[in-house]
This record gives sequence, structure tokens and C-alpha cells, in this order.
Amino acid sequence: MTQPTDLETTIQSVQDDVAELQSRALFQEDVIQKLDDVVVRQADYIQSLQRKLAELEERLEDLRYSSNGPSDLANEKPPHY
Repeated sequence: MTQPTDLETTIQSVQDDVAELQSRALFQEDVIQKLDDVVVRQADYIQSLQRKLAELEERLEDLRYSSNGPSDLANEKPPHY
């Protein structure tokens, strides 16, 4: 059996490094894709919440101006008084 030469050792080391970098790159691509999926879902959810908030604000305005015109809700007595 012969000893590997310095060149063979260097080549093997470089090949090992390349394999490690490829493995890390694949892992990072997977993580990035998963994070991207989460961001897309969160953006959709935020958009849905913004629509619901706008609807609730509109309903609140409608209630404020219904029948008696604008009222000061803070000074209104609750119905049980």
C-alpha cells in the first residue's frame, strides 16, 4: 500500500469541502423555502385581518350614525340604566 501524495490529500480535502458546502447549500435552500412559505401564509392572514378590521370599522361608523345621528358613545348610559 502506498501513501497518498500531498496532491492526492489536497484533492481529497477539496472534494470533502465541496461535498460539505453542497450539503449546507441544500439545507439552506430547504430552510429558505419553508420560511418563504411561512411569510406568504402570514401575509395572507394579515391581509384577511385588515379586511375584517376595515369591515368592523365601517360597521362601527354605521352604528354611530344610525337613527339618532352622531353620538358620544363614551357618555351614553348602558341599556340597563
